[in-house]
Amino acid sequence: MSTSRANNYKFFNIHGNFFVQLEKLSEIQCQPESQLFIIDAWLQIVEYRQVLKWNYAYGYYLPEHDRAKRQFFEYLQGEAEFG
Repeated sequence: MSTSRANNYKFFNIHGNFFVQLEKLSEIQCQPESQLFIIDAWLQIVEYRQVLKWNYAYGYYLPEHDRAKRQFFEYLQGEAEFG
């Protein structure tokens, strides 16, 4: 078996097992599979918004004279907000 075929097999085998486990979880929780992802996505969004909110407070207290640190912080915050 060639390397690319072996990688394809590995990829689909791993993802196939994931979907089997997802179906089992869906049955246990009595919810459609699509709703399992939506709930997790919303919980992550709420958590990340809390983190971003506290980042503004951190940025406020960064020293003005440390320009490199401030610029790097603003860059990372921009990536987090729009990324």
